[in-house]
Amino acid sequence: MKVDLKNVIENDFEEEIYSDYENKIIKYLKEYGETTFWDIIKNVGGSERRMIRLLNEMVSVGEISFNNSKFYLKNEKNFISNCLCKECNGKRVNIDVFENIMETLKTIWQNKPKATFYFDQRPVTLKTTLRRVAYLMSNEDIKNKKIIMLGDDDLTSIALALLKLDCEVVAVDADERLIQYINEVAKKYNLNLKGIVYNALNDTSEELKGKFDVLMTDPTPEKIPFTLFMNRAIELTKGEGSIIYTSIYSSAMKKTLDLQRIITDMNLYITDIIPRFTEYQSILELYTENDLKLFKKYDVTFNEDSICFTESLFRMEVTNETKKIKIKYKGSDIFGKATKRTIKDSKNDVQADKEDSEYLKKVQESLSKNSEKYYESE
Repeated sequence: MKVDLKNVIENDFEEEIYSDYENKIIKYLKEYGETTFWDIIKNVGGSERRMIRLLNEMVSVGEISFNNSKFYLKNEKNFISNCLCKECNGKRVNIDVFENIMETLKTIWQNKPKATFYFDQRPVTLKTTLRRVAYLMSNEDIKNKKIIMLGDDDLTSIALALLKLDCEVVAVDADERLIQYINEVAKKYNLNLKGIVYNALNDTSEELKGKFDVLMTDPTPEKIPFTLFMNRAIELTKGEGSIIYTSIYSSAMKKTLDLQRIITDMNLYITDIIPRFTEYQSILELYTENDLKLFKKYDVTFNEDSICFTESLFRMEVTNETKKIKIKYKGSDIFGKATKRTIKDSKNDVQADKEDSEYLKKVQESLSKNSEKYYESE
């Protein structure tokens, strides 16, 4: 019997992706022996809800086995050792140094506005937010710097500001709820942090243009939205020597050279790429009833560190040859798949709080209105 990928995927184009992951799972188990579901997600890849379906199919046809909460291959021996650093698991940084702000940040994190697909928000784990801060620190990208977050539903700006390391932090985002919350937290904890409502569809204001040493952004990983956000990043930074961070190469998507070509065409110099650095939180509301049954069947439990997929962290330096790319696009071209589904039917917005319904209804109307408009970025 063969695995039936129709029981795994949600779109036809994913068939090739998860056929490849079937082979990767077997290779991983041959090399490292029995392993948990979460280790497979972190080290092999894929979307968690599709991977649990794939693993179930592989168990059903006898390709792999499952016992005592572990997946394994029968009659396989002589496993190699996992050589990743046990402290950082290949991420290069240790977040234990942030114990002094951890509890405060957890409280702030728990009270932040719920994510909404209208803004294509996919929050990372709290540990990923702290790892980002640690990575900036390890590269001397914090002290005496002006830092901007271009989109910040992960609250990296707050984590940075809580350290009080002589840096000025600004967060810009189209989500008014998020900006209001960031400013409330900044006032409460006396942070050198300012939140500003900013829509990347609109031109960058002179107040912000060319003012920042370091920028971090995490846009929809498709050609047009990525190009737009990188154009804005170049506008916001000071020029040669400035640093831009982003996360791309989703473990849940087919790999292409599209985004790499954009970076190259912009003459940005890639200094660092850290695989699987950015871990996105699981969204339980996305699971079907059958998915939940499979998670239970395979003893998968969830906590604040449970993830749905990963991306690689990119660190880039602005050069004296860096340039923006001229693009023309419709408003809908910058929307991710989840955003498009939610604009079409608000019931697809599975996370936002009910008390935000009036605000999000206005957002839906605005996005729908702007979706057919044409824009230009250069």
